[in-house]
Amino acid sequence: MLILLSWMLLRQISQKESIEPSIARQWRHFSWLGLILVVIQIVLGSWVSSNFAAIACMDFPLCQGYLLPPMDFSYPLGGDAPPLTQERLTAIHWMHRFGAIFVAGYLIWLSWRLIKLDGMKKLGLSIFVFVALQFGLGVSNILLGLPLVGAVLHNAVAMVLLVTLVLLNFRLRKRQT
Repeated sequence: MLILLSWMLLRQISQKESIEPSIARQWRHFSWLGLILVVIQIVLGSWVSSNFAAIACMDFPLCQGYLLPPMDFSYPLGGDAPPLTQERLTAIHWMHRFGAIFVAGYLIWLSWRLIKLDGMKKLGLSIFVFVALQFGLGVSNILLGLPLVGAVLHNAVAMVLLVTLVLLNFRLRKRQT
């Protein structure tokens, strides 16, 4: 819903053309991939939150004292499923951690490439700052024992990062003539 509302708002705001169409065409697929990866990562974060899996690993960079703790990737679906085991909660938590590292790496690469493009420096810097802030909030939430303010900020920065990537995709969109 946030993506759609952001896109609708951007369509209402008049913007000057500052990106050369050939450059926009070259970066369009990379920007869409970034947006998709962030959406997947938000879904993984929601999965962690809805199962209270954040408490499965309360140390960083290790989890329960291990680089790869015991994990169970089977996930029962259905209303009559038994409670999740510690190993399943750990697996959910680790999927979000791995996703965070992967998505952060991709978005940092994308942001540095965007910074070098005419008319995209501010947007590239914004993505970089939000990714670094989001990653730092995720780590600090673990190390500080999941304070409520940290969890809320982690969700808020995820939302701002998502809207920033919507803006990037909007600016690189194929224009109708």
